[in-house]
Amino acid sequence: MEDILKIVITGGPCAGKTTAMTKLTKFFESEGYHVVICNETARWLIESGIRPFGPGALPILDFQKGILDVQVAKEDLLLEYTKLVPCEKKVMIFDRGILDNRAYLRPGQFEKLAAMKGMTEDEILARYNMVIHLVSTAVDKEKAYITDGTRTETIEEAKELDRKTMETWDKHPNRSIFWNDCEFNEKIDRVINEISRYLGIRKAQPKRLYLIKGINYDELSKTPVTIKKLLYREFLGIDDNGVRHTYTETIDNEVRPSWSFTETYDMNGEMITKERPISREEYNSALRVTENDILEKTRYIMTTPTRTYKVDIYHSGYNFSTVEVEDTRELPAIFKNGIDITGNELFNEDNLLRFNRKAIEEVTKGYRKILR
Repeated sequence: MEDILKIVITGGPCAGKTTAMTKLTKFFESEGYHVVICNETARWLIESGIRPFGPGALPILDFQKGILDVQVAKEDLLLEYTKLVPCEKKVMIFDRGILDNRAYLRPGQFEKLAAMKGMTEDEILARYNMVIHLVSTAVDKEKAYITDGTRTETIEEAKELDRKTMETWDKHPNRSIFWNDCEFNEKIDRVINEISRYLGIRKAQPKRLYLIKGINYDELSKTPVTIKKLLYREFLGIDDNGVRHTYTETIDNEVRPSWSFTETYDMNGEMITKERPISREEYNSALRVTENDILEKTRYIMTTPTRTYKVDIYHSGYNFSTVEVEDTRELPAIFKNGIDITGNELFNEDNLLRFNRKAIEEVTKGYRKILR
């Protein structure tokens, strides 16, 4: 049996893919893996003088055919020789995968190119164990977006390419998306954390959850912070053999709404979560048949130079607020009178989505007296 882990790092322009490759290499080497890197084919061709822009530009279809030819040959060759490496644990990391080409072509063009090589979409997806999508800074952190000799896209073009790339990998069963709601190093730490959970070699970083009275705006004004506001509407779908199905609509004033489907289940005592984007139609179809109500909350993602906080203000009759902190240090002064509710089952997502309102109200009544 072939025992080589194959991971694609993808995303829009200026998402941090190249830098992430370096950090992931160090991580895997520290875990005893032999690492084989498949560098980005498009960048290699452009730097070699084969490009779809500028003097001597190739037609985009010819350029993408060249990428596909080189990418497939390079992947197959690297895999062949990786099998010969005398190590028990081996990983191949791909700076973009074969399907990335589709984001740069008109509908149907990539399928024709793939068919010429005798490849189907399902066969291409099956080549990789995991897909990590790093969202372009053009999407949710425009000030950090920069261009270079091979990255020539405007912010709007980069946003569109990120969207198309996200859609093109939509069918992969183990694809994770990582946004820019934190510092870049933390974004990569989250990637490593996700891969660790997949491999079962490291548990998630500890998180603390606090019930809070509110935000201390005097303290907030003294703290350098960026704030992103999102509105979530969630409901439970039909449970299947202990697997929780959650449907979520996310409304962001800066970009168009999005919809996602999440599976959560227990694997050897650890809760595993897998998420994938879905269409509005799929979300609405599930909404029509569910017997559960919609849980609505407003989330503020507050990023300081050293930490990220997720503040959730619950509506739908709950009327309380929480903040999640990704470490075990004390809650800072920007939050008023926080009470640690980490591990309190009443406040886990299951109970909130199932609307155990009466039990939660009884608990929060007692907490509100302390929070005054």
